[in-house]
Amino acid sequence: MLDEAHIDTALQRMADAFLSQPRHTENGAQGWGQFLNRHGDQQVGLYGTCAGVIVISLAYGGRRIPQEVIDYLSHRWVHRGDILTKGPIDFALTLRLAWFFLALKLADRAEFNNIVREVDVELQSRIVDDFWVDWQIGAQNRSQTASEYAAAIVILAYTLPLRGRNHELIPEFIKKAATRLQTRLKASEPSETPTIRVILSAIVAALPRNALLRPIRKLVRSELRREDAYRPYSLRFVDYHYLNENYDIASRRDYSVLPSAALEVLLANGLASTQLGNLAALRHAGWLWDRTQETGFFSTSGNVLTTSKDQAWVALALDQCRNLLGANTRWNRALMRITHFGFLWNLLLPIVVLGGSALISLAPDRVFDALRGIGLMQASKPTLEWWPYDVALIVQSIGLIVLTAAGQPLGSRAINYVRGLLP
Repeated sequence: MLDEAHIDTALQRMADAFLSQPRHTENGAQGWGQFLNRHGDQQVGLYGTCAGVIVISLAYGGRRIPQEVIDYLSHRWVHRGDILTKGPIDFALTLRLAWFFLALKLADRAEFNNIVREVDVELQSRIVDDFWVDWQIGAQNRSQTASEYAAAIVILAYTLPLRGRNHELIPEFIKKAATRLQTRLKASEPSETPTIRVILSAIVAALPRNALLRPIRKLVRSELRREDAYRPYSLRFVDYHYLNENYDIASRRDYSVLPSAALEVLLANGLASTQLGNLAALRHAGWLWDRTQETGFFSTSGNVLTTSKDQAWVALALDQCRNLLGANTRWNRALMRITHFGFLWNLLLPIVVLGGSALISLAPDRVFDALRGIGLMQASKPTLEWWPYDVALIVQSIGLIVLTAAGQPLGSRAINYVRGLLP
């Protein structure tokens, strides 16, 4: 199970992997691209550079961010409206703008102070009915409807830099968006499970436990108990408009990818999760940690290329684990083995069903005597025997039928479960 030393080591190894291979731009700045291990790739972009800033800031603080990287991000923002650059493409999309804001907040560098204030104003200008639009060009041209997903990402961009649970520091418009988000989620759950997890992570990050609706708390616990927690990724496509080099409105499709296990950790970090939920999230974080040990990068089996954004989301999740370490107690681990590892379903249930059926089929009168003795059954005045022979025969037959129908599958389940516990 993870502890502070494991978290620090993983974050520092990931940060060193970024720091050891910066990429240079034509004007002498530095950054990183979409992929980190593609041979000969010198692409530098907003997503990749912000990812590097996030990982380095979480591992060492903003002081370790190279000045050339700071120059690159500052230059991108200053020239965001220049159609000869990628500024109009990048900053029209709210998801990219929120990612940029998150990186700058975590960096906490004096050079970014003015930019952070300007990005904050820009993000607030994109609010429609408490949520955020997917894209905006200038002050008037933007998507007609607001997006729950965009709202969730923006909420995370404002709350994750706090690296704790001090809700007093969260802006009121973020709390208002989270409150509206949980009300809408209660009324109609998104059909995509990964989308639910992103939205729930934002809600529990922005609202204290006493402000969460009961169905939301129940949904959080349900998502943390899902068997598909290790599904590799959550994927969301977003279509948006931007201003091209001819000053015409053009369209593009972007996508948002989040490692699913990182979402589990962010979700459990909210106040809605229980101690066992937090411990389960630490297990998911351990899975993330294991996949950073070989190369220093996070990667899943089957993935040849390592993406920068994956590293940032995993680093954010590992950093949030510091709030969950208190759940790692001997009692919680023992209780989790009973509830989360299938003890009740795979061992106790077969024993109760098969044992009870066998007892009923062999000696129904003894069972009824025991039930009468503890007051669960009332017998009428006995003649020769207190329980009629024909009723006992029916109950005995039911026990035999259960043994015949369920004996093999339940017995196999219990045996396989016990075998799985053996060294």
